[in-house]
Amino acid sequence: MTVSPIGVPQKPYQGAVFSLPNLKRFGQIGTAVRLSIDWKNTYGAGDNLPALAIIASFLTGSNANIPQTFVPVSVYINNLGSNVPIYIYFPDSQYEIVCPANSEGWFQVTTNSALAWIFGLNFQTAFPVSSTIIFTDIVVPNYVNNAVPQAVSNWLASLNIGAGGGANVATITPTIAGSGYANGGLSITGGGGSGATAQGTLDQWGRFVSVMVTDGGNDDYTGSPVITPTASNTVAAFNGSTTYTNGELFLLNGTIWTWDDPQGVEIILSSIPYTSYPGNAYPLPAGTQALIGSNVVVATQSIPAQSFWPSLSRVLGPTTPTNNSGGWVNSGIASPASAQFSSTLTTPTAPSSIQASGFNAPALGDQPFARAVAITGTGVLIDNVFKSPFGSGFIYLTEADWIVALGSAALTAAVELIASDGTLAFGQVDLISAAANSQPGLQMKLRGNIRLDATKQWQIKCAAFTGTGTLTVNFMHTFTYSQF
Repeated sequence: MTVSPIGVPQKPYQGAVFSLPNLKRFGQIGTAVRLSIDWKNTYGAGDNLPALAIIASFLTGSNANIPQTFVPVSVYINNLGSNVPIYIYFPDSQYEIVCPANSEGWFQVTTNSALAWIFGLNFQTAFPVSSTIIFTDIVVPNYVNNAVPQAVSNWLASLNIGAGGGANVATITPTIAGSGYANGGLSITGGGGSGATAQGTLDQWGRFVSVMVTDGGNDDYTGSPVITPTASNTVAAFNGSTTYTNGELFLLNGTIWTWDDPQGVEIILSSIPYTSYPGNAYPLPAGTQALIGSNVVVATQSIPAQSFWPSLSRVLGPTTPTNNSGGWVNSGIASPASAQFSSTLTTPTAPSSIQASGFNAPALGDQPFARAVAITGTGVLIDNVFKSPFGSGFIYLTEADWIVALGSAALTAAVELIASDGTLAFGQVDLISAAANSQPGLQMKLRGNIRLDATKQWQIKCAAFTGTGTLTVNFMHTFTYSQF
């Protein structure tokens, strides 16, 4: 199982189940059952319901065209135009199918039931999703159309295309709410851009429930930034001798608690016992707190001398928190957890205006990079080649040409594309310059999809240099950033 649907909010399938009996395909005769799902308009999937499972039973209702013995063995999923993958889970066999975002295809099924859970994660209101799903008891070979998802994912992720500029941060969504945070402040770094700001909203347990982007940035983001809370989520242990104000969090017996008095009164656990108040201290003003037994009580009005305190007071709660006692509330949440976030960037301009490098054919996601560097010794030649690190994903280096210009002497250099943690992209490359009357030309040419970790920073470095003089090298790359 790739992703578990357990715990995902569930809704029954709504609408008619269309069936086609006596379907003939590949020399077989069977039944096809089609479901149409409008995730946003019919089921409410979006920012307020980012995860949703649709429970579909094909044999319910009065559709006489579906045989009572119908069990699917293949399924077609049309998930084109969607930015989220769609999963189908068969609870009897725990078999699961995943149809990638912006794709369609046929998938074989392992089940003995006519019941399926169809679910998706990370739905967003701004990007509505509709899915067409056809179940059949005819065996259809597995086939997935990968052309569209490859092109679209590269287009959406490589935001330098179009006019050659970048993008802004459009939305930020908590993927893990965390807990125990003191405020909703957020730091936005990386992604090749700058200037974006955002503010999160917390619930009473310090969990991020939503994020509002207050400034999208300076039009220079090329990949997903890293979003980090600026406030710590350290929660102090319960202190039985202190004062607790409304909303204050603390840890007790392994879970997070808070003080939440309906009238907003703070509780003073170090209050003087009622019997200890001297007679000449009266009258006691309203709001005075005292201990009566194991409870803290507060005077609801001025208490004169010789008056019966409990009749003029209200119980706030016990000195040791317990569930459903006074204003003490237990969240059931264990020690504070860290929050995590996902983000989307503004959509690039029309993909027909891709800015290509000039030494390779234009393609969706084609990011040009060309620079001439004079090498005179060892050290970093080009820092942060791809404007990484990004929050996630990969850099696909589709072409790399390293060309040595004419040199006046025999010079050599060992050059490498290396990450900040020491990872080499493809090992060292020896570059050689001969006498001025010769032309070494191209020293290295790589083509393909060399996948590099986009969460690392990459640089071109000269690891060794021999000879005296200057070795001029033209470094030219074509690459794309993808979240997949």
